[in-house]
Amino acid sequence: MFTLQLKSTAPSFKLPATDGRTYSLTDFSDAKVLVIFFTCKDAHWMPPDACDLV
Repeated sequence: MFTLQLKSTAPSFKLPATDGRTYSLTDFSDAKVLVIFFTCKDAHWMPPDACDLV
């Protein structure tokens, strides 16, 4: 398992999104980014205020 420490720099990566585009971390180089990975279709455990974390 790969784990980052809080506020550390993430490695570069690309991921497909639900809108059909592929995004990379460098697409957001001038912004704070919160990336949430989950494997289930409906993430009911996701807090609605997750955007407030950044």
